[in-house]
Amino acid sequence: MKNIAAISVQNLTKEYVRGVKVLDKVSFDVIEGDIVGYLGPNGAGKTTTLKTLAALLKPTSDKAFINGIEVTKNSKEAMKSVGSLIEVPGIYEYLTPNDLFTYLGKVRGMNMKRIKERIPEVLKKVKLQDWRYKKIGSFSTGMQRRLAIATAILHEPNILILDGSTIGLDPKGIKEVAKYIENGGGAPEKVWKLRIKRIVINLIEEEGN
Repeated sequence: MKNIAAISVQNLTKEYVRGVKVLDKVSFDVIEGDIVGYLGPNGAGKTTTLKTLAALLKPTSDKAFINGIEVTKNSKEAMKSVGSLIEVPGIYEYLTPNDLFTYLGKVRGMNMKRIKERIPEVLKKVKLQDWRYKKIGSFSTGMQRRLAIATAILHEPNILILDGSTIGLDPKGIKEVAKYIENGGGAPEKVWKLRIKRIVINLIEEEGN
């Protein structure tokens, strides 16, 4: 029996005003456990594709599926298993990481017990455990980027969609993010032992001359 692709894009098309097509019949599948780099020059429609997969943008025609669920028809259910970081997210500078994660956890349907357990876990993964109660406005650019990555994994998603996840990071930070992705998107040790794989789509800008 053929496995259902964790992510499936079928003839995806996105057209803006005056007939400008950003996406033109894009199709691909991502199988569970794959780590995929989505490559292309500026303006090729990479971010548009990822925004569609993250239910932030509706396609003009055809479909995208997450775990067999059509994103445009049932986005709430599809997004339960997705963590996304699309472009540079807005940061609530007046909040602390504890405030932010408590709010996001509730929005994503987590119970308070699990939210309280998860906050120190994700902050430790991005090396911000000592900044839990500090105002985010006092963070450096690199710290804010690491915090943004932590928001994407708070609810322990099976699929991570990352767009420009290393913007603002120094070389050491970039290396740490790459290692994090290679290790399966931050799954806890007990999950690694069970060999439950995760999927990461990481947008990569193609360097041209």
